[in-house]
Amino acid sequence: MALNDRLNRNGDGSDLTPVELIDAKLTQLADRWANDWQARTRQSRQSLTFDLYILATVAALIYVFLTHEFLFLGVAVLAYAGSAPGKRRGGLIDEIQLEAAGLPRRTLKYLGVFILGLGLYGLLSSAMMIPIYLLHGDAILPCLPGLVGGLALTALKVADYVARTNPSRPDGDAEKPLRRAWKSRALPMSA
Repeated sequence: MALNDRLNRNGDGSDLTPVELIDAKLTQLADRWANDWQARTRQSRQSLTFDLYILATVAALIYVFLTHEFLFLGVAVLAYAGSAPGKRRGGLIDEIQLEAAGLPRRTLKYLGVFILGLGLYGLLSSAMMIPIYLLHGDAILPCLPGLVGGLALTALKVADYVARTNPSRPDGDAEKPLRRAWKSRALPMSA
């Protein structure tokens, strides 16, 4: 089974909603971008995922520092939890858990596209205001919360999309290999 088949369990895509099509295209784009990044930097996809989660955590904490909106700490916690080794169980398991909780099917896809849209809106709207502030000689400080908040949400969702396409390892851990048992330091059992 190819990676593309594992990520697209919906067949040819004829019965998908527009949001689900956007989610599938974003998944393919993240996979292609992560492959290009890995080929150029010679670092693993897991390190890219980790770096994006850390960027999202730091940006969310800066946003909380600038705006004192402590509800945004939830984004920092989600990003920090995403950077933990062994976190990824797979999208199918996450969706089954959400359905068991009573949420509609494919809630994660809708939520992911929505959060990424919010992040890109924050980035683009703030980035477009920076030249206007600079032309009028004003400080760009009013643009920073939107820029940093948009960066936090965008980095969080891009990291989620890249993590979704990271290949699993034989030991079942898709993020980082954990030492399940220290065989080199294990003491032999006497009979």
